[in-house]
Amino acid sequence: MKFLQSSWAAAIVGLLGYWLTTYVCWTKASATLTPPPVAHPTIELAKTNGPSWEYKNPEVGQLIDDLRKQKEALALREQQLKEFEARLQTERIELNQITQRVGLMQSEFDRLVVEVKKEEVPNLKKLAKNYSSMSPDGAANILKELTDAQLVKILTLMKEAESGPILEALGKGSDADSKRAALLTERMRLTLSKNATAKPKAP
Repeated sequence: MKFLQSSWAAAIVGLLGYWLTTYVCWTKASATLTPPPVAHPTIELAKTNGPSWEYKNPEVGQLIDDLRKQKEALALREQQLKEFEARLQTERIELNQITQRVGLMQSEFDRLVVEVKKEEVPNLKKLAKNYSSMSPDGAANILKELTDAQLVKILTLMKEAESGPILEALGKGSDADSKRAALLTERMRLTLSKNATAKPKAP
């Protein structure tokens, strides 16, 4: 009891109290002044999504989707253009074939149809009259030396009763003569049809 009442005991107790008070105050102050740890977003994303090179940016993903859609649209457009080009090529070939057929038909038409020019009519009428006055065989012997076009021009200006016997005489003999008479008859029909459809000129 004497020790507790001595000055040394009081000094020790006071020193211990001072240390205890200082420790408690310092601990509370440190807890108040130290801010709570904040997780860095990059570190958090890395922890959440794995390594940084595997990080996916939504904007980049949207851009990639847009580029993919544009690529698909361009591929579709290119396919449509190729199909359109193929159709054009097919139609061009068909058009060329039709043009060739029309050209052949026109050539055949020009070969068969004989056009009698206005200035030829007076002379042709005289010739037709002369040959009409001859016998069919005699006229045929002379007319067979003419070209088909000349024959058609003369025969079309004759009456049917006059041209018929001459054509019959021209067809006698070989098969070539018969074929020529048939061709002359066809050309006369076309020429007559053309003349019949021509409108008369006003006086």
